[in-house]
Amino acid sequence: MSVPRTAFTATLLRDFRVLVVGGRTRRFADSPDGNPTAGVELFDPVSKRFSRAASLGTARSGHTATLLASGKVLVAGGNAGGTAEIYDAASNSWTVAAPLKYHRYDHAAVLIAGGKVLVTGGNPYPLIGIGPHGSAPAQFPAEVYDPASDVWSVTAKPAFDRPEYPTATLLRDGRVVVVGGQYMYNSLDEASETSEIYDPISNTWSATTPETRAGARQYHTATLLADGRVLVAGGFRDGKPIAWSGLYDPTSNSWITVANMNEPRCAQAAQPLATGRVLVVGSGCWSDMSAGAEEFDPASNRWYPVASLANPRGQIVAVRLGDGRVLALGGGLPVNSPTAVVEIFQTS
Repeated sequence: MSVPRTAFTATLLRDFRVLVVGGRTRRFADSPDGNPTAGVELFDPVSKRFSRAASLGTARSGHTATLLASGKVLVAGGNAGGTAEIYDAASNSWTVAAPLKYHRYDHAAVLIAGGKVLVTGGNPYPLIGIGPHGSAPAQFPAEVYDPASDVWSVTAKPAFDRPEYPTATLLRDGRVVVVGGQYMYNSLDEASETSEIYDPISNTWSATTPETRAGARQYHTATLLADGRVLVAGGFRDGKPIAWSGLYDPTSNSWITVANMNEPRCAQAAQPLATGRVLVVGSGCWSDMSAGAEEFDPASNRWYPVASLANPRGQIVAVRLGDGRVLALGGGLPVNSPTAVVEIFQTS
């Protein structure tokens, strides 16, 4: 890429190019205000080259990017406060969108029914849900963006604040399962995962059955499988990466224990493959970096090692390209130095 990036986004566009937006570019830039960039670039999978795109109106990192039904991309929040912008690939231009109701970064966003975008969790200004007693009851509502009217609406409150990289996965029935991200260091919250489901039809939150084996986690991945179950893997707990993984079955509202990954991982990347397997690659929240990669096979509930990255790195952003290959962009090298490296994974 043109610059090193961590805490950025990469989005597959309708024309199969990849839009890379923002992020932090400086070593040790862990804080949300650590040297964000407004730089944007486009990756062409045919030429395997990057080209400069129109810059953001506001530099940001820790934001989300969501492909809208129109083919445009909504970029929201991050350390740029509650601001939001929309990218139009046809004109290579950004327009200012209505601001979020609540300023947040390191949150989750997902496209839901009606072409709207659900945003939940993340750290607000000032911080809430952070303290020695674990997850605070939610003071921080979720909200929904309607691109047709350019309006954000506050939704029902989830049970807990989730300030540290929760995941939000759209289920086949239109509901959204939100996993992890709650503050849980040295607290009872570490004993079980307090996942929740949001129903956009009734505008209600409900708890899933607790996933007690792995417990609470942050910096994990959640991937929708072809059969409708969700693979939740790795993450950060007790100050270190974990190898635990599990399957959430929304039909029975139950968790299924599966084999551990071959190595513990946090801040890894995960993408579903055309084979039905899930590729998980890299690791490293702040240290314990890994170059390793493996695939989960839902047919056998087992993990299989595959080719490694050239160098260890975590906080990778991965995108499955139109032809099934997986693009692994940027992230942090050991000692958390952002990198501009990009690699492509191809199944045999």
